[in-house]
Amino acid sequence: MRTSAALGVFACAAMTLAYLTSEMLPIGLLPRIAASLHVSLPSAGLLLSAYALVVTIAGPPLTALAGGLPRKPLMLAIAAALVASTTLCAFAQTYAVFLAARLFNAVAHGIFWAIVASTAASLVAPERRGYALSIVYAGSSIGIILGVPFGTFVGERFGWHAAFLAVAAIAGAAFLTLLAVPSIPLGRPSALGDIGRLLRDGRFVRLLLTTTFLVAGTFTAFTYFTPLLQPAANRTTGGVPALLLADGVAGFASIFAFGLFSQRRNATAIVVSAGLVTVALACLAVDVRVAADVPATAIAIVALWGFGMSGAVVSLQARVLLVQPGEPDVASALNSSAFNLGIGGGAVIGGTVLNVAGLDALPIAGALLVVPAIALQLVPLAMRRFEERGAVG
Repeated sequence: MRTSAALGVFACAAMTLAYLTSEMLPIGLLPRIAASLHVSLPSAGLLLSAYALVVTIAGPPLTALAGGLPRKPLMLAIAAALVASTTLCAFAQTYAVFLAARLFNAVAHGIFWAIVASTAASLVAPERRGYALSIVYAGSSIGIILGVPFGTFVGERFGWHAAFLAVAAIAGAAFLTLLAVPSIPLGRPSALGDIGRLLRDGRFVRLLLTTTFLVAGTFTAFTYFTPLLQPAANRTTGGVPALLLADGVAGFASIFAFGLFSQRRNATAIVVSAGLVTVALACLAVDVRVAADVPATAIAIVALWGFGMSGAVVSLQARVLLVQPGEPDVASALNSSAFNLGIGGGAVIGGTVLNVAGLDALPIAGALLVVPAIALQLVPLAMRRFEERGAVG
């Protein structure tokens, strides 16, 4: 890999790290942010749901419109937006300013996740694209393993404002690295009509619904991760950051395990990973009632949760490329919208459940939401297996 291409690929990886950490950082710091900005926990949860709503609505059309723009200026603009928004978050003194900064970042977020894979792939020879993409997605893995736990640690020690400044610094480093890249090949032009065509594909729509239900179930509980698991965290060395680290490490291992599994049996991989998420949430529902202050059980459940969810993300993204190989950018943008619709919907549902039934009800509500995701993939899979056996018979 030549130097300029390596710089571009590593800049993309740094941006995936910064974007993922920026989006998820409020989860580990939600009670602190809520107290500092003088809002309730459900209101603070809107920092995730409103962000996700903007990505859901703006991502696909903006990706289609931006598809033919020169790629280097576009990536620089996206990186600059992340630097500006996270810096504004760091200095925000009111809920309105913080929310506005988050929504500004969400607009760029929707385009970024749709084009980052094709951008990195365009920088290298075809035979090196798999290697380049593994580096890029390593950035998101590091964000899960280290970014969010470290950001939570920084927020607990030095204040949540400092955590957002740290993310801004990472984004700034990615911006400067991108400046050093001589050029980035032009992306494939897209059109708004591509969105409608994709949404008329039954298999693809079923995939989008699967993504939405699965993510909504997870984030019904995960949005309120800190208050939900605080009793166990109080007895765990390292507290909430340690629990988030367990989630991240298990998720990192899952990326490799399900990366191989989803290549061979993609639909089965989605069902299995979603099943693990359901089991983890069901176990958490029992744990918060029976053994809420036992660190070992909480760590095991969180690790299972992270393993299943990361496996689902890998398997679902692989499914996008299998179902729509000809429109990777717009299809990825739509799947990103479905993912963020799940995040936002889960945060809203979680806030409602929290107000009506309390923290203890969040995991079981999440588990129930994941069940339709399993059914959407399991039923067609079972029917296909039945037909294959009938043909053999």
